[in-house]
Amino acid sequence: MKKVLVAMVVAALVPAAAQADETIAVSKPKQMHLGVSAAMAVPRADIDDGASASPAVSLSFGYDVRPELRLGAEVRYIKVELDDAPSGVDAHYYDLGFAARFQHRLASAMNGFLEGRLMRSAIDVSYLAVSDSSAGLGLGARAGIELTIAGRMTLTASASYSTADVYGGSADWLAVEGGLGLEF
Repeated sequence: MKKVLVAMVVAALVPAAAQADETIAVSKPKQMHLGVSAAMAVPRADIDDGASASPAVSLSFGYDVRPELRLGAEVRYIKVELDDAPSGVDAHYYDLGFAARFQHRLASAMNGFLEGRLMRSAIDVSYLAVSDSSAGLGLGARAGIELTIAGRMTLTASASYSTADVYGGSADWLAVEGGLGLEF
């Protein structure tokens, strides 16, 4: 699954960025982006037996190296909602990742995008005074739209899939996200 995901990200981003029209790069100045988003993340694979849909928040920073290519970093937190867990059991999932986004103008104030991410993921489970955690490398892909709403403010709607190896198994999340961003 991970090899297929990496192949899809590379196939989408590398050729498009390499063949981009140089005249487009002159038309838009390079910009930085700061964003915050909220999501509902649904667990898949090894963790879907003990967890249900969970709220998530993320903070991201990006830089447009070309009008069609943004490189960035993101921190994501998921408050894992456990099924049938005793009172006092908490689970938290964290991602710290780097992203490459190919974006294409769909309308005057709207961009569509495909994004690939490489992440360091960790899950922490605690019960009373005992805590245990595991971390591993992960991959992710995201697709969505970004709408400019007022000057340099943007709204983003997207769907993402991520996978990471933690606790000797696979922690996969399918998420629907909405966010607010600022270009500067």
